[in-house]
This record gives sequence, structure tokens and C-alpha cells, in this order.
Amino acid sequence: YHHVKDRKHSFPWVKGVSDQRFKEQLNALQKKYRIISLEEYVRYLYNEAEIPHRAAVLTFDDGLKDSYRTVFPLLKKRGIPAAFFPISRSVHEAVLTIAHKNHFLFHTFSVPELRQMIYQEIPQRLRGIEQSKNYALSARARYHFDDRDTAALKYLVNHRLPHKLRK
Repeated sequence: YHHVKDRKHSFPWVKGVSDQRFKEQLNALQKKYRIISLEEYVRYLYNEAEIPHRAAVLTFDDGLKDSYRTVFPLLKKRGIPAAFFPISRSVHEAVLTIAHKNHFLFHTFSVPELRQMIYQEIPQRLRGIEQSKNYALSARARYHFDDRDTAALKYLVNHRLPHKLRK
């Protein structure tokens, strides 16, 4: 999971599962699977333990506030283990990641507007790269919830631009 949002979420355009839907998914997961901790799974990988039949591990990326405010209490109440992977730089330095900054940009500007702004800042050799077939396939695989043009631009900004240009 990345985002589990409560009804009071301040950025409704950020994609994520609602807290109600997450509860429904937990119910379904608990009925069908034995949710184990990441530690249990690692012991299995090192041949130090057996893995239960129909085991599942829940993971939560980025470590946003919704993980602590919404997800953690639900898991604690049910006794469900999970692994949380906060972005340490965001926590220690109180900064947004490039990807999260891009969420704001993609909400604020249209894809053509963003493309124009980005093209003004990047080297000529990188302009139009997102139009190639292989590039488009990679972008769609990574951003499968987005339309073709949005996926291509996100892939360019998040993965293909030199790091200094991403800021």
C-alpha cells in the first residue's frame, strides 16, 4: 500500500484507498490468508522457519502520516503485523520527496502545461523521449493507473531526468 486515506484527507486528488475500503480489504485478507510479519517471511527465506499455507505480508511504503494515523490503529486493534517503509529523508529533514512534489505539480497543471515547462528546463536530447514505443511501455507498466501521456511524463520526471534536473 501507499496511501490509505481517511475522509478528512486534505488532498482528495491523491490516489489511494479510502479507510473504509481498506477495512474491507483487511476483512477479505484475513478470511483468505494468514498475515505474517516481514520478520517471519525473512526467516523463511533463510530456511530458518516454515511459511504458513496462504501467507501474506502487508507492506506500506513512504511512511506518510496516513500510515500512522489511519493504518496503524486498525492493524494494532486486529493484531495484524505489517512492515512500514518510511522515507527517512522526509522524516529527518521534513522535506517532500521528488515524487510527492510531482503529485502536486500533476494536480496543479495539465500534462501539456507541465511538458512545456519541463521541456524549457531539460537538454534537447531528452525532449520527446517519452514518445518512443519502448519508453511508453515502460511508463505504462510503472504508472498503469494513469493515461498514456501522464504515465510518460511521470516516467520522464521520476526516472529518466538527471537527478539535478528533477529538483
